[in-house]
Amino acid sequence: VISFGEGNAAKLSGVVAQTCEVLRPQFDQALFWRCAPGKDDLALQAFRQACPDVEVAEVRDLVHGPLPIGQRDAMVTTRFHPHLLAARIGIPGYYFVDSEYYRVKHSSVVSLGSGFLPFTEEEPPTRFVRTGEEMVVRDADRVAAKRKVANRIYAPDAPAPLRREGHPAVAAEEPPGTGAQR
Repeated sequence: VISFGEGNAAKLSGVVAQTCEVLRPQFDQALFWRCAPGKDDLALQAFRQACPDVEVAEVRDLVHGPLPIGQRDAMVTTRFHPHLLAARIGIPGYYFVDSEYYRVKHSSVVSLGSGFLPFTEEEPPTRFVRTGEEMVVRDADRVAAKRKVANRIYAPDAPAPLRREGHPAVAAEEPPGTGAQR
């Protein structure tokens, strides 16, 4: 599975070559996740030139259908969400970053126990290494803890959130009967 964004297309030549020439032959199929139609087109074009058999999963398929990934798959990505989703089910992979913003985002998934490794052009990967079991093992407990918090926040009988007067995020309420509309 391949997922790359627009900002990376100009810097991708080495990543595309390594992915298509060395990593791609290890699998029956190559799938490009198009997470942002239009924005991912340059990267998709680069991969289509290097891997003519690459198939495309559109964002609507990713949102409305089951994820097109399984335990026998691997991933190369620049995008945060594909990394997170793949790591949660134990898929091995590499992430490529070209900015501090994405370094921080990918590091957050790695800190949760993702087995993804950084893809560097200085030492390009030659095979996928399966690690990251911690994230898979702890996933159910993490989901349960998040649901517990969400249920406390969004439960029908939950108290209204505290409102601080003068806080810029809190709109001033009009006195009753003033006719002001929202």
